[in-house]
Amino acid sequence: MDAWLGMEEADILRYTSFGMIAAGVLAAVLLQWIDAPYGRYQVKASPLWGMAVDNRVAWLLQELPSFAFAAWGWYTADPEAFGAANRVLLGLYLLHYTHRAWVFPLRMRGGKPTPLSVFLLAMVYCLVNGYLQSRFLAAHATFAAGWTESPQFLAGIAMFFAGMYINMDADSILRNLRRGPADKGYYIPRGGMFDFVSGANFFGEIVEWTGYALASGFALPPVAFAVFTALNIGPRALQHHRDYRARFNGSKGKEAYPADRKALIPFLL
Repeated sequence: MDAWLGMEEADILRYTSFGMIAAGVLAAVLLQWIDAPYGRYQVKASPLWGMAVDNRVAWLLQELPSFAFAAWGWYTADPEAFGAANRVLLGLYLLHYTHRAWVFPLRMRGGKPTPLSVFLLAMVYCLVNGYLQSRFLAAHATFAAGWTESPQFLAGIAMFFAGMYINMDADSILRNLRRGPADKGYYIPRGGMFDFVSGANFFGEIVEWTGYALASGFALPPVAFAVFTALNIGPRALQHHRDYRARFNGSKGKEAYPADRKALIPFLL
């Protein structure tokens, strides 16, 4: 895989990273006017977004390419380039997508189906990003001797696991809000980072991938991933915050939404 379409693979990875950042900017702009049509915002029977796909099947299939690329990258890595830092970072990526592709869908409780177009866009993203991160770490990333003992690497790893914990804890809180499959109501999530922000799960994932980028020494592909993540799901957190405040406005006997809770960044945003 040294060259493809006349370009060296390192160039492909660099251009793909810049493309991902540009796609994130575009997504952030579009999401100011368009509510992503899945979950609570799904438009029923809308031909614009395509047929409905079972949400468990959608999650498994859309996340699977990232898992598969990471596993493939691990077993086909260039021994000379695949040092300790490379193994740790690719291992973290594989850990995340093992959970996302295999554990998270199995723990879902009901939920609305995913529109086909949203499912396909997510799958394409995981294909592109899976290739980008896996090939970069398996064959192209180089780190200074002793990098795994550096304060920046250790701080990044700590951030990654802190963000992963916040994300998984928030998912658990959301999953347990409803009393069973027949319960279609919406409730105010409490506990964990939800005491500070409406988008606790999104905040956790942004922290997770920012830590990954930090541990990589802010190499371009991990940075592109972290930037795209923030630009893509950050607006979703703002959207959730507006929806929660509209649903729980304290009128007609409704419980009021916590006034001091922010949307995405504790105490700030």
